[in-house]
Amino acid sequence: MTSPLRIEVGQPLRIAVYDRIARAIRDGDYALGELLPSDAEFSASFGVSRTVVREALLLLEEDRLVRTRRGVGRFVADAVPAIGWERLRPIEQVLGESGGTAEVSRVSEGEQQASGFVAAAFGVEEKAPVWARESVLRRSGRPVCVSFECVPGDSALAAELRGRGSSAPGTLLGELLSFAGRSAVASRCELTAGAAGAQRAAQLGTDEHAPVLVITQFVSIAGSPAYLAKHVLSPDAGAAELVQTYGPGSV
Repeated sequence: MTSPLRIEVGQPLRIAVYDRIARAIRDGDYALGELLPSDAEFSASFGVSRTVVREALLLLEEDRLVRTRRGVGRFVADAVPAIGWERLRPIEQVLGESGGTAEVSRVSEGEQQASGFVAAAFGVEEKAPVWARESVLRRSGRPVCVSFECVPGDSALAAELRGRGSSAPGTLLGELLSFAGRSAVASRCELTAGAAGAQRAAQLGTDEHAPVLVITQFVSIAGSPAYLAKHVLSPDAGAAELVQTYGPGSV
C-alpha cells in the first residue's frame, strides 16, 4: 500500500481511501481474516487524516469487507461479498459472479437511427445517428440475457468504432470505460419487470410471455450523456447482489 492515492475529480477523500483498500482486499493484497494496518498507518500511507481513514473503514465495514474486534483492531472479512450493481461494470462481469462465466455473442453492430427514447436520453433529435451493439450473453451455453447498447453517433468512441470496427469480445460498456480513462463517469439504472416478447424470447430460448427483468442503464461522462443500454434478463440469470448503505457517512 505504498503507491500514491489516486483521487478522481470531485471524489471525496473517504471514497478514494475506501476504493483503494477495497481493491487491495479483492485483489488479495490482504488475505481473508488478516489484521489490517492501524488508522495511523493508513493515514501516513495515504497522506490523509485519521478521520478520513476512519470514515472509509466504516464504509468498508458496512459493506462487509471489514470487521472490527474491539480492543484488537480491524480485520478483513472471512468472506468477501460479490460486487453487484452498485459498481459500474460491464454486464458480463456482473452476471459472471452470480453463476459462472458469462460469454458474449455479438448479434449486430453498426450505425442506426435513434428512436424517440434513445434521442431523449442523449438529448439529440429523433433519428439522429447512434452506434449500437446487440449481444446475447450465455452461461454454460444457455442464453440468460439480451443486451442492446448504444453511444451517440458523434462521440469519439463511435468515430473510432466506425473507422476500425471492433474485435473486442465483450459488451460495449467495457470499451467505453476503457476509452473514458480517468474521466468522471456516473451511472444510474432503472429496473422494471416485463414479458420477453417474440424476438427476445427467440434469443433467450423461452416463451414470449415468460417474465424477464429489464435493466435500463444510463451513463454520463463529465456530465454529458455517453451510453444507454437495455439488458433483458431471464430468470436463469440468477440474482445479482446490490449492496446499499444508509446513515451518516454512507456513500
